[in-house]
Amino acid sequence: LVMGAGSGVTIAALQLARRAGATAVTTAGSGAVLDRAAVELPGVTVIDRRRLDLVGALREASGGDGFDLILDHVGPAQLQTQIDALAPDGRMVLSGTTTGTDGSFSLPSLYHAGKSLLGLGGAKRSTFTDMLDAVGQDGLRMVVDDVLPLADAGEAHRRIEIGDFFGKLVLVP
Repeated sequence: LVMGAGSGVTIAALQLARRAGATAVTTAGSGAVLDRAAVELPGVTVIDRRRLDLVGALREASGGDGFDLILDHVGPAQLQTQIDALAPDGRMVLSGTTTGTDGSFSLPSLYHAGKSLLGLGGAKRSTFTDMLDAVGQDGLRMVVDDVLPLADAGEAHRRIEIGDFFGKLVLVP
């Protein structure tokens, strides 16, 4: 599971998950992103995060037991939801703070089922090189939503804040 279908990080992570043979699931909070994700992310299950029982929908998409692995780059906004969607002994890798830096969650929701939270940590130069090779050789697709002049950085931020993008917004000086 990687929340936030419109994010460039999510798009890349889901492609890597599919390439590794994993069942890949993501979420989106707008109709436009849901529609685009259905086209741009073949083989990925996309769930509307505005659903009343999001945890139930996520667990159903996982086959019922929850996810063995969740990559979270969103931060605190969906932290407890994701923990609740983990399978017993599942792992959640934290790698971002899009919605803030401080989160809270129910401790028993982790330790009663042996769930783990892990920090992604720093990447080695060789990891970055491997990633670039995957893009160049293995056909990993980077999705660019829009290219804007640097003078429109405020507009790019506005679009990110309201979720009006799918993939990367590129600023050109």
